[in-house]
Amino acid sequence: MKTIYILLTKTSTMISKMIRAVTHDEYTHVSIALDKELHELYSFARIHSCTPLPAGLVQENLQTEVYARNGKSKCALYQMIVTDEQFDFIQTTIRSMMDLKDEYHYSVLGLLLCKLDFVHDRHSHMFCSQFVSKLLEDSGAVTLPKPSSLMHPIDFTRITKLHCCYRGTIHGCIAWHEHSDDVPRLSSTSFAR
Repeated sequence: MKTIYILLTKTSTMISKMIRAVTHDEYTHVSIALDKELHELYSFARIHSCTPLPAGLVQENLQTEVYARNGKSKCALYQMIVTDEQFDFIQTTIRSMMDLKDEYHYSVLGLLLCKLDFVHDRHSHMFCSQFVSKLLEDSGAVTLPKPSSLMHPIDFTRITKLHCCYRGTIHGCIAWHEHSDDVPRLSSTSFAR
């Protein structure tokens, strides 16, 4: 058995503020990590930190670029135990996609249709929550409550196999792994629900 991590964030970027204004959700972005240190953190997001577009499949880093400028922003880290086969499927899929990352694009249309509750799948085009949920479902780790193209970041908080192990700021999340163990728990800097 292995552990994967799902990171939900809400930064002060223009795109995050726009998504929040439309959805009113607590979190506006989701990423998947294959390690507790969050070094292998992946999502569909901006490619360059200074502009929201172009966007596509990226490996994110909590200590640089957008996250470094938004260290006091709210986040929640969830963990999920998966089988070795499920972990290998997720890892292999991500690595294969990263090898061809220039062929993957952010689905602005899909994001808009998601808000309208209209299922829309387009080859090589995804948004963050669609990417993460599709990985989880295709691996067999979860059964989604709705199609991946309709998943919002906040929907991950309702997946019963995911357990919140940290809630606080992005800066606090960076240090979380140094003081954590494998038991799901909230940090002492957690926000009240």
